[in-house]
Amino acid sequence: GMCAKYDDYLHEFEGHYEFNVDATFRAALTDVHGTEGEKIIWEEYLLYYHRRLSAPDVSTSAFEAFEVLVLRCMSAVSPRRAIAWQTDQATWLDYRFHNMVIDLYLSTKPHSQQLAVFDRLTTTFPHNAGLAMRAVGHALSQEPLCTVEARHYLATVLQWHPACVHLWKMAIRLEQYLGQIKQARWMFQEATKSLPLCASLWKEYLLFELAHNPLNKPWMAVQAKAAQHGIHVKVKPEVRSEATRGTLAAAVATAVSSV
Repeated sequence: GMCAKYDDYLHEFEGHYEFNVDATFRAALTDVHGTEGEKIIWEEYLLYYHRRLSAPDVSTSAFEAFEVLVLRCMSAVSPRRAIAWQTDQATWLDYRFHNMVIDLYLSTKPHSQQLAVFDRLTTTFPHNAGLAMRAVGHALSQEPLCTVEARHYLATVLQWHPACVHLWKMAIRLEQYLGQIKQARWMFQEATKSLPLCASLWKEYLLFELAHNPLNKPWMAVQAKAAQHGIHVKVKPEVRSEATRGTLAAAVATAVSSV
């Protein structure tokens, strides 16, 4: 096919006529624009440049050129995909290719510079939930923890993905880890408004209230609200006993700190 034709041409010239290689990639991208073949050509183009960066005499400008190429690639390839069984031209966002490109780009950056890369990319691609979750994980792997950045990433992406339960749980657990109980409670309230049929979220919300207010019983209000949406969360007697003794809060705190 078309991709095989360009692949044969590249193998013939790579390492000998650098200008021809670049020109061939550009011509190939023009020919396959808007098709699945575009991603294949972009991947080959980026891998070609990536191999050049491993040369012992590589210049700073080569890394800068690779960064420009990465951004061009992610801007050129649309993540939007049609939903086959829909007749109203409904679409969804598929960032798997973009995240693969980001992996390749991050491999050229030392660990100390990657947080800045995540900061730029999450601003450029705010709809990319997977990227945001990786950015949060990276921020929380720093010493000391970059909690301000992690909270920023989560707040930004939750505006675009309020139905992503994993993002809500990450945000809530981060607030619990930081000891921000009121903020965690508010997030539980917002999360259950966005995802009223998510049983695991209601369960965590109830356990949260049970751990922090075992005697005032606000957890019963959570239980009743969940039931309004058809979610019936039962609390075992031994769990109530742990909450009264205060050992449940300690167990929840331990679980949160290990996330």
